[in-house]
This record gives sequence, structure tokens and C-alpha cells, in this order.
Amino acid sequence: EYVGVGALATSYDITWGEKVYEGDAGGIGLTFGYVLNFGTKESKGKGFAATLHKLGRRLNVEFYAGCGLVFFQQKQYFKGDHFDDYTGTGAVQANAKVNWALNLTGIRENGYHELDMLMQSVPNFERIGDYATNFVELAQRLEAENTVFSDMAKQEMNLICGAVNEILELTVTAFAANDNEAAKGIEPLEETIDDMVMILKDRHTKRLKSGACSVGSGLVFMEVMTYLERASDHCSNIAVCFIEITHDSLEVHEYLSQLKSGEVEEFGNMYENYKQKYAIG
Repeated sequence: EYVGVGALATSYDITWGEKVYEGDAGGIGLTFGYVLNFGTKESKGKGFAATLHKLGRRLNVEFYAGCGLVFFQQKQYFKGDHFDDYTGTGAVQANAKVNWALNLTGIRENGYHELDMLMQSVPNFERIGDYATNFVELAQRLEAENTVFSDMAKQEMNLICGAVNEILELTVTAFAANDNEAAKGIEPLEETIDDMVMILKDRHTKRLKSGACSVGSGLVFMEVMTYLERASDHCSNIAVCFIEITHDSLEVHEYLSQLKSGEVEEFGNMYENYKQKYAIG
């Protein structure tokens, strides 16, 4: 019979696939067992039989078990990410893997941290991506039900999709390049898209009642309008994050209220231009 005690301590930095695992570990354990010896008394035989007997005397079978505790701490990240500690100025060095164009270096002169904008904006981009998946599912539903939009519905869809494509381009440009001019166009275009959705839903409801569109395609059209409106709302949320970063201590909600109430002339002019550009005939 025997009893043993063991301990370990290690640091590790392992790359597995696309991920890196880095940390420290330590542990202690207990092992115990029993040894069975299958040897017999010494043989008086000679030759090959004696040799086998000697080997048999050395045949042991061990039964053992153990238990222990391991403690570890680690950080896990993707290859290419960098998580350096705080610098002498207090700025956090963060990898802008989500968007290299951000060129994150830490705290701005106005006291805001660029990482705040990143953390607030990324979920909005994620939701926009989810809506793209929803559009695929709606297209598959149309195909499965062998239904199509009316010619008028197609024209209206093309018009509002053009507006949503533009607001997406403005949002990506403002976010990736810190383009304040691009950000200025997001709010008035979002207001225009809201107006368009309200009008187009009303017009499509009238077509459904008149029988110009089938119920199946009509429901899909309504869902598309809802998703397009929500996508533009998320673009507006991203613009709000950008405004918060670039306008120092300005109250963002107060600023947006001024925009939408017409107190800011530039907003009103851009809103009118978008209304004309995406006018519904």
C-alpha cells in the first residue's frame, strides 16, 4: 500500500485555432494505491522453466486512484488582439478589431473615451445585421408561397431601399472615419425614412383592401417596412453616440430636440432635400 501527495504550478500561453489562452494555474492532489505481487516461492527447476519463474516473481499489478484541486485564472482572446495594461497617461490601449479605422488610442481631450462609442455602437450594427438575415427569410417565404409584389409595391420598395442604403453608407462613413459631415445627414434622413414608412404602410393597406396585392405578399411587405425603419433607427442611435463624443458636454437629447423642432436651419434644409429626393409619387 502507498499514499502520495503532489503539487503543481505553471504559467501558460496556448494558441488553439483562432484563440489564445493565457494564464496561471496551481494545484495540489492526493494519490493512493495498492500493489499485488504475483511472485511464488523460488523454483528449484532449471533452464527455461526457471527463467519464467524468475520473471513471474517480478510481476506486479497496481491499483491506484487520486483526487486534487486545481486553481487557475486566464484570459481568452483572438489571435491579433492586444490587451496591454494602462499606460502612464491612463489611456487604455485597445485593439480596434471590430473596426481598425477607429485607430483607438484612449481618452480624447474632451474627456470622452473612444472605446465608449465603440461599445455603444457595435450592438446597433449587430441588430442591423440581424435584419439582413430577416430579409433573407422573408424572400424565402415569398418563394415558398409562390407570391410576388405588385408593380407599385416593387417601385415603392426600391425607393425606400435606396434611402436606407444611403443612411447605412452615411453611418459607416461617420463611424469608421470620424466624419462629422456624414453624421449630420443621418438624423434628417432617418426622419425622412420614418415618414416614408408611415405613408407606404398606409398605401399598401389600401391595396390589400382593394385586392391589388395578395395577403401573403402584403404581410411580407409590412414586415420589410418595419425592419427598414428599425435599421434606420439603429443608424440614428449610432449617430447619437458620435454626437456625444464630438460635442463635448452638450446634452445630446437637447441637441436632437433642437434638430427635430426646426431650431437648427441646417437640419431643416437637409430634411427638405431628402423629402424631395425620396418623394413618393
